[in-house]
Amino acid sequence: MKTRLTGNRDRCVEPVVRNAVEPLMQAVPYARQHIAGLLGDRMDRNIRNGLLGYPVEVYLNPYRTDWTARWPSGEYLGKYLQADVCMYQYSGSAELMEQLRNIIGTWLEVLPEDGYLVVRGPQEKERWRGAWEVWELKYDLIGLLSFYSISGDERVLGAARRIGDLLCSTFGYGEGKRDLLEAGVLRLGSTSVLEPMVCLYRYTGDKMLVGVQ
Repeated sequence: MKTRLTGNRDRCVEPVVRNAVEPLMQAVPYARQHIAGLLGDRMDRNIRNGLLGYPVEVYLNPYRTDWTARWPSGEYLGKYLQADVCMYQYSGSAELMEQLRNIIGTWLEVLPEDGYLVVRGPQEKERWRGAWEVWELKYDLIGLLSFYSISGDERVLGAARRIGDLLCSTFGYGEGKRDLLEAGVLRLGSTSVLEPMVCLYRYTGDKMLVGVQ
């Protein structure tokens, strides 16, 4: 049975942890925007030809089969999800929502219990020896949290939480933990996972996710 996922164009799930400093200016929500003229035409074309023409299945196939990926599929899908959510809010496109459901539904089906949602390359025989693992998990989180922001689906937040828990138990200070700077070849690039980890903390309120006792 396929996982049923729904989203709301007008919905914006509020984090349980508020910003310490509130912004002086709030952007107009995507669902309240309408862009006409040349720019609006380009936006519509980007949705039709760019987002809806995106080869989603190519990046989903490694999760469904034993085929070895030559790229970190989660990176590309996570970026796509983030853009897709924004454009769904802007346009209300049912086709974009179907794409979102397809990706998120697949991830929920294949997500391991420990949260290691990584498509591994041919040289990655052991965990945390590949170049892109933390990088890929970063974009998994971005994609999941983007969809959660318009759905409020606790299964989606739970999936993000499992990835966050894995990262917390693997990297940091203390006996048996790994240095995030030594994760793959990206070094400082791997530390960019802190952005979605902070976002996950704001949605859950769990201080352990940001290392606060």
